[in-house]
Amino acid sequence: MSYKDDLKEMMTEMQEIIHNYVGNNAKTKISVNENRLSISIGIEGVSDIDISISKNKPSETHDTRKQ
Repeated sequence: MSYKDDLKEMMTEMQEIIHNYVGNNAKTKISVNENRLSISIGIEGVSDIDISISKNKPSETHDTRKQ
């Protein structure tokens, strides 16, 4: 398997874990470029969570839960 195949498999597994944890009505988006991994989780009517991990930069997490 190539690096990209491994990465694609990992991203699919991450989406399955998220859906198992928060339910199937969660919207997930996982994207990767050579310097950044971004994960967005949206649960309708509840919250949006964005996680961004970059090489050579600190991690950022934005939690926009609706009160």
